[in-house]
Amino acid sequence: MRVPVWSVGGTQRKTWNSQTLVIVMAVCFLLIQAVTIYYDATWRVIDRADYLSLESGKLVVARVGELGRAAGFRVGDRLARLAGEEIETVLDYRRVLSHQAPGSKASLVVRRGDEELPLAAMVETRPVDLALVARNLAALAFLFMGTLVAFDRFDGKPVRLFFLSSLALGLYLALQRTEVIGLVYFQVAALALTPALACHFFLTFPTEWPLARSRWQFLPYVPSLLLAAAVLQAYLQAFWAGTGLYYAPRYWRLNTVLYAYLIVAIAMGLVGSAHRYVTTSRLVVKRQLQWIMWGLGCAALVTCSDVVLTLSHAQTSTTTALLPLAIIALPVSFGFAILRYRLLDVDLVVSRSVIYGALTAGLLALYLFLVSVLPMSLAV
Repeated sequence: MRVPVWSVGGTQRKTWNSQTLVIVMAVCFLLIQAVTIYYDATWRVIDRADYLSLESGKLVVARVGELGRAAGFRVGDRLARLAGEEIETVLDYRRVLSHQAPGSKASLVVRRGDEELPLAAMVETRPVDLALVARNLAALAFLFMGTLVAFDRFDGKPVRLFFLSSLALGLYLALQRTEVIGLVYFQVAALALTPALACHFFLTFPTEWPLARSRWQFLPYVPSLLLAAAVLQAYLQAFWAGTGLYYAPRYWRLNTVLYAYLIVAIAMGLVGSAHRYVTTSRLVVKRQLQWIMWGLGCAALVTCSDVVLTLSHAQTSTTTALLPLAIIALPVSFGFAILRYRLLDVDLVVSRSVIYGALTAGLLALYLFLVSVLPMSLAV
């Protein structure tokens, strides 16, 4: 029986449309990441540990380092003016500081008791440290594996969910340390959607649960949306109060709840995968589940290690910075489980690797272009 021409053309158009959508979403991801890297690398600071630190939510010096003491700062000083401008809130302080040139001395006026004292502090940019590099490498790993899988078969529900989950978690990793007002909204949305997308994925892969064919499949999104709304409302309260993220206890408590929801989603996926592994007799499904459980196990180990190190006060800046690299096993294991055992025939691996290589090269070239050009355009 001959296949009608219009049917083939419709399938081709659908494939190209889905591939275009994947590319557009990947480019948007890279654009947001490039903006984040720019702001991380150009963020103005004077309140480093060796200089001075402000009390949370207030313009009061809480800690003074050696450079700060040499400059005349004392614990309890309240900042009154910066670079000739009155500052009343922490956001005022951040706004004025962001317009100062790195390497210059910013004039500050502090109130100490009943007197005002003019002092000066060196303006610096936040250092590009190991944590920034590790987080963005992990984010790129999620983007790469999600795009690699979705570019081939975006019409499958598990593939779409894996792609969206990868984008959400990768975007959160890239935005984890951001304090830029506009980017905080992306950060909250990414963290809130990740556990819901993960739960939905586990309902559909490697085999579909009956729940995935009912209207209740969207139930995991309800707590995500409610928590996202609550977190954003708490953030807006802190913003209008002038503290932003510097002193927003309700915001951070709700973020902890989102983290807990993500851990619950990972635990549910791990338990569900183990149950399927024990009950299924299909060899292909068992191999898929082995890879999935390996990735989830690595993520669970990283999370537990972070909690244990924090509670035991053994956490260091180096271990904190390197922990995101261990999460790279998560997208790699899931992507391999989907590509190797479900979507690709062995005969097609070589030919399609050319497409994946070209796609990867194109995305990397675009990413490097954005990172190199965007800072100059934003600085104008």
